[in-house]
Amino acid sequence: MPTKHSKFDTAHLFRYAIASADMYYSEWGIRDVFLTTDERGNFHIQGELMGGSTSTAIELCEIFLEYAMYCYTLHSLNQSRYSMKGFAHCLGRSTAEFLQKNTCLLESENPTDRVLTHLFRTMKARVSIEYSGTIEHLTVIDCPLEKAVTSSGLQNMELAHEGINIMCQSMVQAMIPKVSVQTSPTIHPEFAFSVLRPAFA
Repeated sequence: MPTKHSKFDTAHLFRYAIASADMYYSEWGIRDVFLTTDERGNFHIQGELMGGSTSTAIELCEIFLEYAMYCYTLHSLNQSRYSMKGFAHCLGRSTAEFLQKNTCLLESENPTDRVLTHLFRTMKARVSIEYSGTIEHLTVIDCPLEKAVTSSGLQNMELAHEGINIMCQSMVQAMIPKVSVQTSPTIHPEFAFSVLRPAFA
């Protein structure tokens, strides 16, 4: 249920533990992830230390980098990827549930484009879209994931990149089950999505 978080209503999406290796963020070890909306119909996702304030906030790229650090404490690559998949899937579904209850945030002829484009624009990235029949190709450039690696000192970019891809897939498919979202099989600084929708959708 939405909670009062600042000037506008927000939803609590998830809570996760911070690995001891990256405790330089604070002596606290729990991070809450919130989705905030504003009066212009925009939404924003950020993480704050449990019991802290907006002064402890980090952006979505750092959330995934921070959680990737925790995943690597599990000692197995398979376990790390499995944990990241679950985390990203939960974030995607929680975001979709909130947006489905607040359809005014998705007022668009194409809610898939709207939600993906807006999610990356909150990270100050740019999105280009090309249409080919029932397939849409979305390319995200200038995503600050690499910059977040440099500024935070958190190094697990590949796993974080994979997590963001999974979140996007989970979010879109929870909202529009008949739409298929595929990601690039290789990791690049850019994000690339192919959205396939039924011809009647």
